[in-house]
Amino acid sequence: MIPARADEPFLAEAVDSALAQPETVQVVVGSFEPTGNTAQWCAAHPDGRVRWARSTQACAGANTDAALALTTASFVAFLDADDRWPAGRLAPALRALTGPPAAGLCLGWQQAMDEAGTLLPHTAPAPLMSAAVATRATVDLVGPFGNDLAAQMRWLVRARDLGVPTVRLEQVVMHRRAHGTNLTTVARPQVHQSYLQLARERAAAARARDANLDGQA
Repeated sequence: MIPARADEPFLAEAVDSALAQPETVQVVVGSFEPTGNTAQWCAAHPDGRVRWARSTQACAGANTDAALALTTASFVAFLDADDRWPAGRLAPALRALTGPPAAGLCLGWQQAMDEAGTLLPHTAPAPLMSAAVATRATVDLVGPFGNDLAAQMRWLVRARDLGVPTVRLEQVVMHRRAHGTNLTTVARPQVHQSYLQLARERAAAARARDANLDGQA
């Protein structure tokens, strides 16, 4: 599932990296674009596994929800339109999800790359949807992403709260691109506020749980 902005400049590279995985059966690009050309690009793609889904809003969460609505696959992998998967990305994740013991969500590590796609030496754990592969049962349990700017992180938090069995592979599963139109660059104040709101909600939920435990003691 690839959420994309209209006229996303790195979309072709992201799609190609997904199609290069032997396990990929479908690539769905979700976007909202009254004047963009992503739909036409997907329709003209020579690989019939590429499909386009029109979103109801111009945000990553809604774009992802639109893409998910077009598939009933048993396993769902996520990739941002400006990132890239390394070769052999899906096989170990699918092994982790089928077990034993079976997991519901699989994450991994990220490696930085510059705007031109050149890999940089920095690697780090990736608590990001672009590093996630999940079972369809997990996707349905956790629910839709919605339109919050922190929608992807909020989804991962919900998965944790619901006790979804999660495995983190000790290998790079995504190449994360730094460029001038990253959402965290062009909308930094709004993204910051969304993450602050998420942190406040988490803190309030923790206080409520503590108060409930105290009342039961």
